[in-house]
Amino acid sequence: MSRHLPLGTAVYVLAVVVVAAGLAVLAAGPWRVGMSMCGGAFAAAAVARIAIPERTVGLLRVRRRVIDVLWMGALAGLIITLAIVIPSQPSP
Repeated sequence: MSRHLPLGTAVYVLAVVVVAAGLAVLAAGPWRVGMSMCGGAFAAAAVARIAIPERTVGLLRVRRRVIDVLWMGALAGLIITLAIVIPSQPSP
């Protein structure tokens, strides 16, 4: 019996790792880069949710495909938009 990680689960784990790294970068200082990393992880997960067949989607599946893609795509768009439009604050 072969035990392997479904492709969708691997993408999910990778997205969680990238979000965690983005939050660490955000906490360390360059917050625009950290937010962009988080948004990019959600965007990649949304694209993967479209591309990966249902039988191998694993943990990436939460609800129906359309709902998952819309939700992750909206989060990605909002986070990346915030990273772009929030003005820089002067350093003290």
